[in-house]
Amino acid sequence: SYVPIVARYFIAARGIGVNRRLANSPLACDLHYLWSWPVEGLSGAEMIGYVIRAYTQGRWGILTFHGINEGHLSVSDVDFRELLDFLGSYRDRIWVAPVVEVAEYIREWRSRHGVGFKG
Repeated sequence: SYVPIVARYFIAARGIGVNRRLANSPLACDLHYLWSWPVEGLSGAEMIGYVIRAYTQGRWGILTFHGINEGHLSVSDVDFRELLDFLGSYRDRIWVAPVVEVAEYIREWRSRHGVGFKG
């Protein structure tokens, strides 16, 4: 496994999720192999559904984008805008941030409270 090497050099890294119904548990996720969900070809409603599932489960959802309207692994600008509009309307309840920012917060929280996966 490359995870120990990643852990030596980086605070966090993403992999691929095993099930679109599950997002990362802030208490138990391995920060050096975070589940993320490729969203290429998904509609805005499908991406929003994933965000809602992660939110209602109290979990951390990571969406992986490889392009907006270009390339072979992209989402349409219309669907991306639909997701952004949704997230904007819930900005006081759903935290949107770079992976490293969330990982640093989780690592500090775990350290202060002495809980969770040590990754």
